Amino acid sequence: MKKTLLISVFLLFVLVYPFPIRAEESLALDSSFISRASISVEKASFVVSYFVENDLASRSGPLVFFDLGYSGMFIDRKGDLNILYNGEKMREILCEIPSYLSERISVSPEDDSLVFFVEAKYPLSFLYQIKAKLVEMASSLSINGIGVDQENNCVTIFVPDSSFEFAVVDFLVKTIPNFSMDQVSFQYEGKANTTSYHAYGGTPMMYRTWFFGYIYHNYGTIGYNAYNPQTGQYGIVTNAHVAFAYSQWFNEDHQKIGSYSLLQAGGNVDAAFIPFSPSVTWEPTYNVKYQIGSTTYYTYLSEVAPEEGVIVTGAPTFKIGITTGYTTGTIIDPDFYAEVEGYDPDLCGNEDGILVFDNIIKYSNASESGDSGGPVWVSFGGRGATHYLIGINFAGPTDGSYGLGIKESLIENALGVVPILSP
Repeated sequence: MKKTLLISVFLLFVLVYPFPIRAEESLALDSSFISRASISVEKASFVVSYFVENDLASRSGPLVFFDLGYSGMFIDRKGDLNILYNGEKMREILCEIPSYLSERISVSPEDDSLVFFVEAKYPLSFLYQIKAKLVEMASSLSINGIGVDQENNCVTIFVPDSSFEFAVVDFLVKTIPNFSMDQVSFQYEGKANTTSYHAYGGTPMMYRTWFFGYIYHNYGTIGYNAYNPQTGQYGIVTNAHVAFAYSQWFNEDHQKIGSYSLLQAGGNVDAAFIPFSPSVTWEPTYNVKYQIGSTTYYTYLSEVAPEEGVIVTGAPTFKIGITTGYTTGTIIDPDFYAEVEGYDPDLCGNEDGILVFDNIIKYSNASESGDSGGPVWVSFGGRGATHYLIGINFAGPTDGSYGLGIKESLIENALGVVPILSP
């Protein structure tokens, strides 16, 4: 722990000085894919509605599928929606979906298929049973992350290296009836790290120090503006591990935002609400702001994404962080489990600084120190698209190859604050 602490302090010292926002794409998505995938996200939302309307699923809380033949859905590399099924009964049910969609979505001539059906070996409910068993034993089995890969119809298990596989497989053989190795896949990596370095959504969270005058430093990223109906206050939402680091926060123009009034780190949430200081005249906004080259762009957030349908594997994701800038990617797993290290023990209540998260979003957008708290959204509908806020970035691996996000719906439930959205 001492070595990790020393490294963390050194990095903090190096990066406290202001630095420009750098725009880079972690995954290049061409415009034709984004357009096609955006329509597929809309289709996925209607597919969920179809299941609910036909009593095949329940939306009271997390979406629950009653029919065990449903195996998931994903958006492929061409941007098309694929629905997986197990058994002829589900195949017959799915045959009704194209006509259901055609009555609700205007499809252009180049969209040559409303949806593709793919036969799968295992129902999604079965894969989630495996995940649930693994979550119970994750720490003792040295599991760093668990995801349900709906595209490949298996559970993905993240362990430090191959030497940890045997204990996991042995546990599954003893726990899961008729366990087979094709039900899981292993990947090797360490625990995710909080992306600290830390107010439009997407702009810097700044603190200040005194040295013959105030010096302002970037530390994290603002997620979005929000309203607290209990107090009537407007303010911003960012990560708890960002807000907890300093007592006073400022925006990119060095105007005082204030200090947090609501904060939660744990229970699948890493979020805080900082009400706007009354010493400054603030105008709440639904826009997020980012820079590509020398050009500044604004995107309005218009809806909060329902957990199912919009947050779907393969959906194109857009993220802003003060280090990686504006990035595009896709959802890898809409319901990921991970153990995340790097938390202040006073914040998380654990001396080792590790918190466990489930029901978080994993996406291919890069995530590096400073990106913590930044907004993540999904768009669909082609021109005049609807921009769905899905959550805020909070962690990623040491190589920055992907990001992890806290769902906005969980933040709203935990803190009781409502995002400011475009009318």
